[in-house]
Amino acid sequence: EDFVVFPGNVLYAYNQADLQYLLDNAVDGNIIRFAEDIKGNVLVNQSKDKDYIIDGNGKKLEGYIEINGDARQADPDSVTIKNIKFTTSENDIIYIDANDNTKYGNKYNYAHNIYVESCSFEGAGENVMGLKLRQAKNVVIKDCVVNVGHSLAQLYGCNGVTIDGVEVKAGRGISLGTSTNCVVKNSTFDVVKYGLRAEPTSTLTIEH
Repeated sequence: EDFVVFPGNVLYAYNQADLQYLLDNAVDGNIIRFAEDIKGNVLVNQSKDKDYIIDGNGKKLEGYIEINGDARQADPDSVTIKNIKFTTSENDIIYIDANDNTKYGNKYNYAHNIYVESCSFEGAGENVMGLKLRQAKNVVIKDCVVNVGHSLAQLYGCNGVTIDGVEVKAGRGISLGTSTNCVVKNSTFDVVKYGLRAEPTSTLTIEH
């Protein structure tokens, strides 16, 4: 799958406050680009008819990105997260987090159309993980390098997950739970406990 580069305005974030402001005011086609390493956490509120890119520009984010899917699964709006070096000195962090259903005032979160490309995830803490998503739809993780204490991803009841070209060195690889329409290809796992874990009701295709 190809990642779309939108022709919209490129906007630069120099710190956490800049980044959150640009995310809160994003319009369709924006490319929000790191100008410096950034320390702090941000919230992405997905908005109908708004596709935009968060481009780390090879800089570090010492913190996490939380996603509010606005309780919508079927809509086509998307968020692309690319070229970010996620790092932490903490023992417990989820770098891309869309796990909590009711936190944003809706019954469900339903993060959707989340594309993660060419990112690195670092952190030795035993509970440091790349992504934790619940009932998300259409998630692509491509060309990422992972070296964390816990796992690349914990996925619960997601529909449509593609893992492509990922190198994982961690305590665990990916837990798919009851997720369906999952594809793992061109990826390597150097892990202690499990590479891929799934429930009987999940569906998984592994390609070389």
